[in-house]
Amino acid sequence: MKKADLFSIGEVSKITGMHIKSLRYYDRIGVFTPSYVDSNTGYRYYSFGQLQNILAVRTCLDSGIALNNLEAYMHGGAIDYMGLLNDASDRVEQAMDLLRKRMVYLDFMKQEVSFNDASACAGSRDCYGSIALWLTPFDGDIDGFDRKGNYLKLAEDAGSHGFQINPLYFGMLMKCRGNDRHIYLMAGLEDFLKLEDDDEHIFRTPETWYSCVRRPDLDLRAVESIWPDYFAADYDKIVLSTVSIRSDGNEPAYSMFINKPPQTVIQG
Repeated sequence: MKKADLFSIGEVSKITGMHIKSLRYYDRIGVFTPSYVDSNTGYRYYSFGQLQNILAVRTCLDSGIALNNLEAYMHGGAIDYMGLLNDASDRVEQAMDLLRKRMVYLDFMKQEVSFNDASACAGSRDCYGSIALWLTPFDGDIDGFDRKGNYLKLAEDAGSHGFQINPLYFGMLMKCRGNDRHIYLMAGLEDFLKLEDDDEHIFRTPETWYSCVRRPDLDLRAVESIWPDYFAADYDKIVLSTVSIRSDGNEPAYSMFINKPPQTVIQG
C-alpha cells in the first residue's frame, strides 16, 4: 500500500473526531495499529478501511464505554467488534429508556406548573401514572404540621438507607382500606428512575388514574368531603397531599390526589 493512499494521524483525527492522544493510546494497547509508521519521523498512518472501525469505536465510547475498558474487548490480538457493538447498543437502549422516562417526568412537571399557576385554591383535573415515594409513618400533629422539620426527618431517614429525596411530592400519604387509615410522611425519590430493588420504605403508587384538586394546605382530613362518591365505593384508596411545583417558588402550592375507582372510565 502506497503511503500516499494513507491518512496521517492528524487527518484521521479530523475525519473521525477522535483525539490524537486517543489514537496513540489505541496503538499502544493494540486496538488500532497504524498501517504504516514512518521509521524516520515516527508518524503514524492509517488505511481508509480503518476509518470506519475508528468511527465505530468512537460511537461505542460515546455510549458510555470507558476508554480504558477497551482492552477487555481484545482477543487474540484483535478487537471483538461485535461484542463491543452489542454492549454499546445495550447502553444506548438503556439511555433512551431513561430519557423517555425523564420526558414523562418533565411533561408532568410542566402540567403541574401550568395547573398551579392557573388556579389559586380551586380547580381539579385527572392524571395518570405511578411514582416511587419514600414513606415514614406519621404520628405527629396535622394541625401543627412542621414542614421544615418533617422534611429534614424524611431526608435523614432516607439518607441512612442510601437514598436521597427531593421536595417534589413532599407531604403526607394515607392508605385507606375499609375504615382503616394509615398516614405517612412522604417525599419523592431523587433517583426514582434508577430504582431496581425496592427498600421496605419505598412505596410505588398504583399505576392508574387519579383525581387531583388544589388545596390551601396539606390537611388530609378533608378528603372524604371532597370525594364522597369515591369513599362510598369499595376499593383500596391512596390519598396523597403534596407540596406542588409552581413558577413562583416563594410560597408552595398544595395538591391532593386520590386513585379513582377501578371501574372509572375517563372521558375525553
